[in-house]
Parts: sequence; C-alpha cells; structure tokens
Amino acid sequence: MTPILNPNGVPTPTATVTPAGMQFTATPTTTPTTTPTTTPTPTPTACSAYAIQPPITPYSQCDPQWASWPYDDHPGTDICLNGCLETCIAMLSSDSTFGAIAGGSQNPEEMNNFFVKNSDFTPATIINGQTKGYNLKTPLACQQLGWEFDWQLYSSGTLQKDLSNPRAVVIAEVKYYNGTMLHHHFVVVTGEAWNPYTHQCEFTIVDPAYSSSVSFLNQYANAVTLNPNTDAAAILSLREIVRP
Repeated sequence: MTPILNPNGVPTPTATVTPAGMQFTATPTTTPTTTPTTTPTPTPTACSAYAIQPPITPYSQCDPQWASWPYDDHPGTDICLNGCLETCIAMLSSDSTFGAIAGGSQNPEEMNNFFVKNSDFTPATIINGQTKGYNLKTPLACQQLGWEFDWQLYSSGTLQKDLSNPRAVVIAEVKYYNGTMLHHHFVVVTGEAWNPYTHQCEFTIVDPAYSSSVSFLNQYANAVTLNPNTDAAAILSLREIVRP
C-alpha cells in the first residue's frame, strides 16, 4: 500500500490507498464528551399525616424546674432520669382540646404528683439494694385523665392511620444504646413533615430528652448501636391516646 505524498514529500496522514486502489480521506477519531448527570433535588411535597393543632408545649424532662424532683416519689431517681413518659403526657395536657385535666394543664412535676396521688405507678421493688420497678402505668394514667388508650405494635401504616384521626395523639416507644447501655424512651409524635436531609416526608416528634438534636422519628430507627452483640436502635410500639 503506497502512501499519497504531499508537496513536501511527507505522507499525508488523512489519506491512504486501499489494496483495491480506492482512495478515501480518514476522519480523525475523537473521544466523545459526556455531560455529568446530576440528580435533581426532590421538590418538597405536602405530607399527608395530621399535625397536632394547637401545638403542644415541648416540655423537657431535664428542665431545672423539676429535673431533680423524685420520680414517683422514690429517692434515688428523678424526673430527668426516668420521667420521659410522664413528660410526654404532660405535653399532651398542655393541649387545651384535651379539656381540663387534674385542674388544668400540668407540667411534668405537677403530672408526677398527680400520678403519685392516684397510684398510677407500678409498685416499687428492691433489687440489689436499689429501688426498681417504678414505671408509669399508662392505661390507668390515661383513664384517670379521661383519655382513651390503645397499645399498638409499630408500623408506619398504623402510625399514619392514627395521625389521620384529629382526636388522636401518639406516643412512640423507642430503644437505643448509649455505649452498651440499653435505654427505652418515649417521644410524642406530632405529625409528618418534609425532611430536607432525606428529601422525603417523615414523622415528626417532640423528644422530652433530646429536643435540640432529634426532630424526626426515623432518627431513632436509623440510629446505630455501639454494641455489636445487640440489636440496633428501633421503634418498638405506639400508644395511641384519643381525646374525649
């Protein structure tokens, strides 16, 4: 195959002669460029679950006003350490649509006193020299307050259905690990809202212990345990509380 020469005697790089004598001009090969694809940020949508109206009072169980007050009137423990559930119920009492409760809206200390007076805690037992078993009996406590109560296993569908009832408010039970220590904890589910970090609708909560850092229920569902021999944090159950 004889190359075609240009006037300077240099082979022309863009032309060759085929064995059959047919001449063609070669087209330079170029690498196609690709435009980087970007995933568009989802547009916030209206979330369907009912939101508590009017908003509840976001009490903290470790508020200095009552943090050191004995939980269930037992020495050695206090509302800051053990009062998450009764603090959640105190939040609900601040919702005027629940009606006058124990003389009106109750903060966690006043709610604790009300439950002690009405024997709404389980009897305490002594284990290894320490007082144990001081748990709030939620069904009885709700009955004392004139509220309907329903215990349910957690599912997103069940919670969605509960929140669609304008008379209902839900307290969720979660578990999480702090190091190797297992904790059971209660939070008030307030509705559903767009999470700008996950770009989806998620259940919103008021957390009596971690309100400054936790605002979505899935933050507990997605929490990672630091103990490899135990389950990860999870949402365990629901307490549906219905207004009179």
